[in-house]
Amino acid sequence: MNNDNNNTNTMQLFDFLKKYGKKDLSELGLEYRYEDGTLMSLADQASVITHYVQLSKHSLCNDMLSKTAQQLIPKWEAFLRSRNFRIVG
Repeated sequence: MNNDNNNTNTMQLFDFLKKYGKKDLSELGLEYRYEDGTLMSLADQASVITHYVQLSKHSLCNDMLSKTAQQLIPKWEAFLRSRNFRIVG
């Protein structure tokens, strides 16, 4: 974790997952469940979001990926804002 000129914490995605991946996601406000009710891991959430960002302008982005990402992104944004984090890389 490094501080930039605006005192905003910067963390690589890998380090973010390592730090928060084993925590209680409901306490972090990042809980998300698959349609069958099982909990989606933080790593899987990151995968959905990054794939969506990369594919959103292409025909490869299916409706399920888009729907899931659009539900996850506001949760992640709120979490990151609450901790003044900016994910890079």
